[in-house]
Amino acid sequence: MEQQQCGLMTSDSPDAASQQLYQRIRIKAMSLLAGRELSEAQLRQKLQACCAEAASADLLAQVVAQVVEEFRGQGWQNDARAAEAVWRAAQRQHWGPLRTRQVLQERGLASEVPEACTEITWVEAAIALLNRRYGACTSPVTPADQARMLRYLAGRGYTGGQCHAAFKRWTQASV
Repeated sequence: MEQQQCGLMTSDSPDAASQQLYQRIRIKAMSLLAGRELSEAQLRQKLQACCAEAASADLLAQVVAQVVEEFRGQGWQNDARAAEAVWRAAQRQHWGPLRTRQVLQERGLASEVPEACTEITWVEAAIALLNRRYGACTSPVTPADQARMLRYLAGRGYTGGQCHAAFKRWTQASV
């Protein structure tokens, strides 16, 4: 007796059902990784969510673990590459260290901090962001403008010390 379940044909044979589930999850994993780099944690979460109703939780967890391990072995999934992708996005979007670490942690990559992330001078990056947003400092800055600029940097994920140091150097650069 065959029945349609989650877009996949299953039979009474547990072996056939697990093989079909394995194939479905493998195809879904390829599709997900073809779109962008995912951490192992993200990949597991997405695979378990896509086929949660297709099998028992134990079987699903086993098959997902098997597929993820296979993909890691083949080099198709790599946490270091996923962390590098987050780092490149942080650079493009001018995130500070706090925001970058938060996103890495959300994606299960807290232990995979890219080397470039530790080498950057965050104050220099904040100064570059101030120059990009407000141009060169040509006149004295009012306290209200200073507060607005510091809030802008803090909202981008820079620490208070980095914000103040960058602002001070930004204003002194024009003098």
